[in-house]
Amino acid sequence: MSSKIHWLASYPKSGNTWLRLVLSHLMREPAQETSLNDIAGGTIATDRMWIDRALGFPTSELLPDEILDLRPAVYRWTADKAERAQFHKIHDACLSAGGGGWLPSVEASGPGVYLVRNPLDVAVSFASHLGRTIDKTITAMEPPGMEMGRSPQGGITVHLPHVLPGWSDHVVSWIDNPHFDMLLVRYEDMLAQPAEWFGRIARHLMLDAAESDVAQAIEQTRFERLQEQEAQEPFKEKPLAAERFFRKGIAGDWQQSLSPAQVERIVATHRPMMERLGYCDGNGKPQVM
Repeated sequence: MSSKIHWLASYPKSGNTWLRLVLSHLMREPAQETSLNDIAGGTIATDRMWIDRALGFPTSELLPDEILDLRPAVYRWTADKAERAQFHKIHDACLSAGGGGWLPSVEASGPGVYLVRNPLDVAVSFASHLGRTIDKTITAMEPPGMEMGRSPQGGITVHLPHVLPGWSDHVVSWIDNPHFDMLLVRYEDMLAQPAEWFGRIARHLMLDAAESDVAQAIEQTRFERLQEQEAQEPFKEKPLAAERFFRKGIAGDWQQSLSPAQVERIVATHRPMMERLGYCDGNGKPQVM
């Protein structure tokens, strides 16, 4: 396996944490105990400590555009210094970063995964995650998008701001970029056929994992188990505004949680991409998966 960075990319609340937990089990010895707060692989791409350590000075001294331009160089430096492959979560869109090349970095990147989820369900889960109303969250998912991770008081946070355009723009930035080798995976398919899809993911990421290893990893990360673990050991990635991180983990929650007007608004904004991914039919009718 190369020492490249294998990006696990997604718009927030699309199954990224579940994917990282499964990969954590595959990267460890079968009998080794794992914890919600001990996810193997690597930190999120916007981890300020990672960027500061690589640069050798605090990013608090830089302007946002200056940080953005430097981030690709940080990822190249990390890949050059690494002795083995790394798996890093990223919520940023895949964008041109000025003089620094692509964000994240073509040269630093090996095969990765882009996780996508029905935006109707994303709106419900993301609203809970942010502690916002669903209507405000739907607005944040529309162009021009939102900036996530900045302190409302203007202080220094543990994460750099995520570059989050609208949901459709985020998806297309990754899946239509020919410079990155990304396996497109729908969250709903992972739920319906976990053995098949996690097997595909493991092969794409060049992990040496037998079918029995994948089956065991899936069993160890069943949603009910994750909820039980979070009840006993608070998950460090849970935002303060959220009651809990592992909320439902299902497909189709939008049917009980969104009003007809909210559904219509999301489909009107994202219909071309929803049709492309099978989340609505050619008449704009949402599909239950």
